[in-house]
Amino acid sequence: YNDAQDYARWLTDRTGHPYRLLTEAEWEYSARAGTITRYPWGSTASHELANYGADICCGTGLASGRDQWLYTSPVGSFPANAFGLYDMHGNVLQWVQDCYAGSYVGLPVDGSADQVVRTLTLSGDLSFLNGTTSCSYRGVRGGDWGDPPAMIRSAARNFGPPPGATLQDYESTGVGFRVARPIE
Repeated sequence: YNDAQDYARWLTDRTGHPYRLLTEAEWEYSARAGTITRYPWGSTASHELANYGADICCGTGLASGRDQWLYTSPVGSFPANAFGLYDMHGNVLQWVQDCYAGSYVGLPVDGSADQVVRTLTLSGDLSFLNGTTSCSYRGVRGGDWGDPPAMIRSAARNFGPPPGATLQDYESTGVGFRVARPIE
C-alpha cells in the first residue's frame, strides 16, 4: 500500500498532474463498466475472461481455457471491459484509497474515499479484527489469480494486509493497484 502511494506521488511529481489511488466506489464503477451483473460480461465467471482460481473454493491458480496461468498473467491477456479497462477481475487484488469498513453503513455516498479512523466492531469470520482501527487496513478489490469466482465479482470487497502484517511492511505479488488522475 505504501509503495502504491509512493508511486502516485512520484507520478504526480514527474508529470505535474495529480495522481492517486481509486476510491472503492470509483473502482466498482470502473469494474462494472455500466453493467449490473456479477461480472461485466454476465452472471457467471469464466476462465476465458479472467485469471482466477478454481471454480469451487479454494486452492491455487487454475490454468483453464484462455486462462493459462497458475499465478499472475500478463496485463491485457483477457478482453477489456466496456470502459476499455483490462484485468479489473482476477489476476491481482487492487489497493483502493479507502480505509477498510465491514459494511457501507456510515461511509461517504459521494464516491470519495473513507479516511475516517474507526475502531472496528465486526461479527462472524471478521471478528478477529475487533478493537483494531479501520485505517490499519485498506480496501482491496477485484480478487486475484487464486480466488474463487465469488471473490472476483464486481461487488466483492476485501482488505489488506492480512492479520499479523502492517501496511508498512506488507508485500505481496498478488496485490497491485491502479491510479486515477482527476479531471482538471
